[in-house]
Amino acid sequence: MSLSVFYALVKVHGKKSFRLFVARILESKEEGFKVQFFKKSRNTMKFSETVKQNTISCSDVVKRLSQLILGSSGRF
Repeated sequence: MSLSVFYALVKVHGKKSFRLFVARILESKEEGFKVQFFKKSRNTMKFSETVKQNTISCSDVVKRLSQLILGSSGRF
């Protein structure tokens, strides 16, 4: 299934609870979505890409987001 790239707020489950992360949905698979996670820059509302990718279930997508303000710095 072809899917345009969009951003979302997703749940990542731990042992007892979950945390919310910003992620880019790269593609749709049978078991869910392949995502790439983002890291928020300190003291700003800018986000930088990380190398971490994972597959999450469709039920873990909390909300679709508008276009992010991406940081252009090479540092985190």
